[in-house]
Amino acid sequence: WPVLIGLIMILFLKGQVVSTKYVNLSFLIVLTGFFWSLILTNSIDFFTIRAAYNYMSFFLVLVIFFTILHHYGPPINLIKFINYIWIFAVFVQAIAPDIIGALGNSRSSVERGFTSLASEPSNFAYYLIFSSLLVLKLRNHNWRADLFLHLVNILSVIFLAMSSVGLIMLLVIALVYFFNIILTTKPKKVGIGILLIGVVCVILLLNFMPLFLGDSRVGYLVLQALKENPLLLLKADASINYRLEHVVFSFHGAFNNYFIPGGIDTFADIRDDLNQFYNGYFWWGRPSKNIQCWLGDWIYILGGFGFLSLISLFYQSSNGSRQDFFFFVSIALLLLVAVPPAFPLIPMIFASGIYGKQKPDQINFSK
Repeated sequence: WPVLIGLIMILFLKGQVVSTKYVNLSFLIVLTGFFWSLILTNSIDFFTIRAAYNYMSFFLVLVIFFTILHHYGPPINLIKFINYIWIFAVFVQAIAPDIIGALGNSRSSVERGFTSLASEPSNFAYYLIFSSLLVLKLRNHNWRADLFLHLVNILSVIFLAMSSVGLIMLLVIALVYFFNIILTTKPKKVGIGILLIGVVCVILLLNFMPLFLGDSRVGYLVLQALKENPLLLLKADASINYRLEHVVFSFHGAFNNYFIPGGIDTFADIRDDLNQFYNGYFWWGRPSKNIQCWLGDWIYILGGFGFLSLISLFYQSSNGSRQDFFFFVSIALLLLVAVPPAFPLIPMIFASGIYGKQKPDQINFSK
């Protein structure tokens, strides 16, 4: 869908597509890495075509959204409207799940969390979190302007999607935010006081969360984390262990390849060797060609080319302020999870950063 809509937009804009030389350079770097990786691929098949689509859709969405921002300004109200449609779909799913099920291939039951218009609760959580981050970036970090949206999305991640990965992502954002407060608040004692208040709030939330989440999986995980060492869940919980495996193996595999592109379908081939290196710590799942880590996908498949392209994109998107730096640190940490490679909100956030860096007077508004 992102590629199809992007191509339609190109026809609609009739030659008015706008980009930057650095975006074009990043695309050429990725293209070089992709063709190099193609040489090392075991076989050219549908999986290879899908990989090409993923990278193409990223830059297509980035350029199209940057063009929209350039010609029409930030469509914040439209983004919020679509966000509320996703929330509304949850209530439809609760009343008549067959209606939502007919719109797509839902791979989860309501008992594990609502999926809304996504295929599973985790993807629903990804959408909510990155939707809020996109609006936040378009507001130049003015979170008060859309406080209701952000609160609704946070509560929906916890109590509707009930996604353990979504909960971890929220905690990562909170930690980065509080760390930023410590560094920016003067005097430092005030910043430390705010941090302590935040820590107390998080602890209270985690303690009361199992009461509201009942027998759901995320409620069980929170309860286990409170009873035992939370780090033990990294190995004990199958889903978390499998996701962590893809993060570690993709970066370790890229390092073993000396950051030379690793091939599009070779990720499964390195699992046995790396699993022996980690003494069987990663015990769940089978070898897979799919890399369940957004950043890991770029780093392993594209090697150093992916790394250089990402550095370029992050540099282009940040305006140099401390607040923007911590914002994109959060984005980088969140991209360690299994966000779909063609997920359109990610290039939209990068496009917003590039646009805001070029036209800060047009992006910082609160209507």
